[in-house]
Amino acid sequence: MKMFKTLIAIATIGILLFTTACVTTTLHPIYERNQLIQLSEFEGEWISTRSVWTIKKDMGNSYKLSYKECDDPINEPRQYSSCTIADFKVHLIKLGDDYYADFRPTEYLNSENQFLQYHIRSLHSFARINANKERLQFEFMDNQWLFDYLSTNKESIAHVKSEQDVILTASTQELQKFIISHKDNEEAYLETIELHRRIVR
Repeated sequence: MKMFKTLIAIATIGILLFTTACVTTTLHPIYERNQLIQLSEFEGEWISTRSVWTIKKDMGNSYKLSYKECDDPINEPRQYSSCTIADFKVHLIKLGDDYYADFRPTEYLNSENQFLQYHIRSLHSFARINANKERLQFEFMDNQWLFDYLSTNKESIAHVKSEQDVILTASTQELQKFIISHKDNEEAYLETIELHRRIVR
């Protein structure tokens, strides 16, 4: 019972932080350490009409993502003065025939305020990915679809819900089973985010 209350408390914090989120968030990662892979195509600086994704190898089988949201990243100077910036730890995994990325925010975790640390837990998100030398695509699970699905399939996977949001609290193994079972459901995923590699000249 104590563990259950702890999980509810953590997830409640997440709901407060992500009430307007469009992507699905999870309490646990979608990967086990022994499942992690690397893709050489994944690294680099990628750009879309509103964002810049700088992906570099990090310790172990992980990547560091510096994510910038910008007004006009294609035509702006390299300092990206209008951008908002966030840092993420990313891990890659292959489930069946598909590749997935697990994202976890890192930048606020370095706060020296210990009382703040007691109250913050970073949630994970995930996306199916398709990468080659010129293009990188992300497909995030749609949180609105998940919310509606769990309204009529309450026992399909462990979760907590508010009036507007849902967070998956299932174990890594259960998350993987759920992802695989819905991999062909087009309604379960948001519109594809397509990025193109920035060529440095």
